Amino acid sequence: MQLERTWSVLLLASACVVAACTGADGAPGPAGPPGAPGESGAPGANGKDGQPGADGEKGDVGPKGADGDAAAAGITGTILCRAQFLSGMAEVSFQAVQLASGDAYATAMIRGTESPLFGAGTRFYPASDPNVATVPVIVELDGYGASNNGFSVVRLNPATRGLTLVAVDPDLVGGTTTFEFPATACQ
Repeated sequence: MQLERTWSVLLLASACVVAACTGADGAPGPAGPPGAPGESGAPGANGKDGQPGADGEKGDVGPKGADGDAAAAGITGTILCRAQFLSGMAEVSFQAVQLASGDAYATAMIRGTESPLFGAGTRFYPASDPNVATVPVIVELDGYGASNNGFSVVRLNPATRGLTLVAVDPDLVGGTTTFEFPATACQ
């Protein structure tokens, strides 16, 4: 019988191990330390723009500006030149204005009389600039051969009181050609 009892106890013990027999639950243990922080999440989408705000109030009128130099005011002279060249296939016009301050500005235009050829330019010269007497104006116009950045310089000619046009283009023999217009082309 002793053997039978030992055998029963062993069988019961092994059944408990296989069936995971346990005793009553014990008291909860103390809280563990906090875990490491998790990774940051992806940024959220941008919100919509708000409505424009109302216009601000109108500001005060600014102070009156200083009076200008009376000696520098006004135009003291103008000249207008117009002439045809290239056997009448092109026309140049040039207008220069001299101010009482000694400053000057000029505008030049070259256009085809029978073609869509057109170019114009304007230039301002302070009285201290040595070019103020001839007021040269560059006209970006490539009228010869291939399109390769040709241009012309139109200026007054103080010696003849006329106009000089110098065309600069790699397609010209020697790279340039000059046209002189007499004083009768200017008024």
